[in-house]
Amino acid sequence: MTFDDFESHEDPYVRWDAAYVLGAMSPSDRREYEAHLAHCAQCSQAVSELAGMPGLLALITPEEAFGTLPGTDASEDEESPAPRVLTQLVGTVQRRRRYRRAATALAAAAAVVAVAVPVGVLVTQDHRPAAPVTAMPVPNPANNTQAVFTPVVPTTITASASVASTSWGTVIFVECSYEDTWPGDGRYGADTEGYALTVTDRSGVVTTLATWTGEAGRTVRPTATTSLPVDAIASIDVRSDDDHQVLLTTAL
Repeated sequence: MTFDDFESHEDPYVRWDAAYVLGAMSPSDRREYEAHLAHCAQCSQAVSELAGMPGLLALITPEEAFGTLPGTDASEDEESPAPRVLTQLVGTVQRRRRYRRAATALAAAAAVVAVAVPVGVLVTQDHRPAAPVTAMPVPNPANNTQAVFTPVVPTTITASASVASTSWGTVIFVECSYEDTWPGDGRYGADTEGYALTVTDRSGVVTTLATWTGEAGRTVRPTATTSLPVDAIASIDVRSDDDHQVLLTTAL
C-alpha cells in the first residue's frame, strides 16, 4: 500500500479547516464540521494551527498579497513583514500536516509488518529522539460561549457569535446577516456599507479586530482573534466602519 492509498482514505473533513477558520462555510456545513471537531483531535489541531490566519491576512494589502505569488514583479527585498509571517505560517501548517500523514502511514505499515514478521526476528530501531512536535490547544466548539447581539440603533442587521477561549487569547466566530428590505428610517443595513467588529476590554479600551462590507440580503461570517482572554473582554460590538457608531452589542 502506497502513501497515496492512505491519502485516498483520509478523513473527509481534513480539508475543511481553512474554510471554517475564514468563515467561508454555509451554516449547515459549519454545524456539521463543529460536530465533527468535538470528537476529532486531528481536525481540531488543524483548526488551531490556522486560528491566527484571519489576523495575519488583515495585516496585508491586496497588492502585498499578489506580490507574494510566483511570477509577479514584487522584489524580495521590498517584501513587508506581514507576507513573510503569512508565508512562514502556511509553511508550518503544511509541514505539520505532512508529518501527521506520514506518521499515520508509518503506523499502519508497522502494524502490517508486526503481523507478517515471524517470532524471533530482531527488528532494529533508531533510538535517536524525534524532533518535538508541539500541538497548540484547540478550542472545542462544544465549550464555546454563544452570544446573540442586541441592536443599539435601528438596523436590519442581525448577528450572533461563538466565542472560543484558547491558551493564547480568544477566537471570535461571527455570523452577520442583512435583510433584503429596510422597513425603518435609519441608514444602517439599508445600503452597501463598511462594518467593523470590535472588542472592549474591562478598562474601556476598544480594539478593532475585523472589517468587512455588508449588503442587503447577504450573510457574512468574519472570524477574528485577539490576545485578550475571554474574561478580559467586556463586550463585542458590530460598528459602522466610517463613524464608529455601535450598531449591535453583546456583553460577555
